[in-house]
Amino acid sequence: MRVLIVDDDQGIRETMSLILREEGYDLYEAADGAEALEKMQGMADSLVVLLDMWMPVMDGETALLAALAHDALWSRICFIVVTANPQMISPPVRELIARHQIPLLVKPFDIDALVEMVHQRAQQFGGVPAVQRARRSGSLG
Repeated sequence: MRVLIVDDDQGIRETMSLILREEGYDLYEAADGAEALEKMQGMADSLVVLLDMWMPVMDGETALLAALAHDALWSRICFIVVTANPQMISPPVRELIARHQIPLLVKPFDIDALVEMVHQRAQQFGGVPAVQRARRSGSLG
């Protein structure tokens, strides 16, 4: 299962990548919404996207709305909204997040919460990595 981490903070991207790579996910990164949309359009497989809301070039709200406008993207992507300021999310995007039941990960985030959210979103596509499946079955420590 592929995960795209979209955040302008390189340290956050690296931390999330390290954690999720250990869980067995294929990781990709983008520093802003425009780069993220390019990567989303370039991947044909299902994808979990961790999307920060406040970035330069193109923010997460704009990227989320752009992805929603493309059925081909929306049908194969599960989003997790990441932000330090959930109260700053605009009312229309807040409504979109609620309507589509998009989880919200608030910075600073708990590592277990991050992993659980990604696992839940990946399961929507049947994409829990082999490492996670083995842990659940008791095959791995």
